[in-house]
Amino acid sequence: MCLLLERNWEPERIEWDVETTLSDNIKTRLAGPSSVVPASRSIVVLTGATGLLGRAILDTLLADEGVSKVHCIGVRNIDRHIHLAAHEKVFLHEGDIGLASLGLADEAASRVFGEANCIIHTAADISHRRAYHSLRTVNLESLKKLVAMSLPRWIPLHYVSTSQVGILYSAHTGQDEFPEVSIAHCTPPKDGTDGYTA
Repeated sequence: MCLLLERNWEPERIEWDVETTLSDNIKTRLAGPSSVVPASRSIVVLTGATGLLGRAILDTLLADEGVSKVHCIGVRNIDRHIHLAAHEKVFLHEGDIGLASLGLADEAASRVFGEANCIIHTAADISHRRAYHSLRTVNLESLKKLVAMSLPRWIPLHYVSTSQVGILYSAHTGQDEFPEVSIAHCTPPKDGTDGYTA
């Protein structure tokens, strides 16, 4: 069976410039009028609240007196995480960041993003063995959806990537230390291997 799979396997070819190009919808919104959201973080939208990093960020937000509400969106198997809603600031929204509108009904999406002052995106499909195409919907498309949902009110969006991007930086620069710099020039392999880092 493995031989059959190997014989029929063809590596994917990824054009990273195409993958990371903004949609026409987002470009139009960027060029159009906007209402600037006040520089407040009192109402936060958080993805990945049930993961290790997301949970630590949620705990920090709950301890912050300046935060009045945290909308945890894209929560799968919400019954297993209902304990998070015990805090008066937490509002759980069942869904999946791989779905349209991140699994939010239109009315809920309008309400959540209509009042939010800040978005923190920590959700990801974490698998070091899977190829890029199998992770694309959750790890790239969800970010694009959040950007589109933030634009009508220009809600600040904080994207939390992975430390794995340091490997790309090191491979492209030969440096062992990873400073606070853009790595836009450090593209992943075009064959889709190391999909999580991509």
